Amino acid sequence: MAQSIGEISRLTVAHLSRDKLLSMPSEDLIRVFRGEYPNHSFDSSDYPDSSICDLSVGDGRNYVYLNRLGFRTVQGTEITRAMADLAVTKIAENGIDTKIHVGTNLSTPFNNGEFQFLVSWNSCYYVENVGDFPQHIAEFSRILGLGGYLILSIPMLSHRVLKDCQYLGGGYSVVRDDPSNTRNGAVWRTFRSADEIVEALSPTFSDFRIATISDDMFGWAYHHYIVVCKKA
Repeated sequence: MAQSIGEISRLTVAHLSRDKLLSMPSEDLIRVFRGEYPNHSFDSSDYPDSSICDLSVGDGRNYVYLNRLGFRTVQGTEITRAMADLAVTKIAENGIDTKIHVGTNLSTPFNNGEFQFLVSWNSCYYVENVGDFPQHIAEFSRILGLGGYLILSIPMLSHRVLKDCQYLGGGYSVVRDDPSNTRNGAVWRTFRSADEIVEALSPTFSDFRIATISDDMFGWAYHHYIVVCKKA
């Protein structure tokens, strides 16, 4: 049986509430926005004139970092009011007053073309039903302006959470052996390669820049694709 949004919310709130301190932002997200590489860099002088959405903020760790980068507007979502309220509380501890909206990969409360940047960090692949992923892409495109940037972090099949996952076909899998016990039963859109990601996001998005992260941290395999692309 697939995990419901309510069950994901309940388990995640319990997990994130155990630590009273806000987690640090993702090192890889910092590198996306501040690094200069042969195949990718952003012009930080654009940030003060740009709006950005942090889709599924979790405890708010990346939201705080994006706020400090100086974006004109930073908006965020979470899948339930309980998760949104938890993020607001933790973000407030860093001196930032904010409103986190309730929204999912299928539906967000934002206007067409509202953002120049959209971050979906370790969240774009959660689906409510097998076959939903193209609708996620359509929603991301809807709220991004023309030429806006989509930034994604997507686990590889070798990621620790996907160990012993149950493959459903069509690129969808059920998590069965999550070490934190918060994602077991969740259905994910999984990818065998970077090329498969590009195929899934095209032609809605183009100008792909992809990094691969293979971090084996003291026995935990944190293996990700980092994807930056533009609304075509």
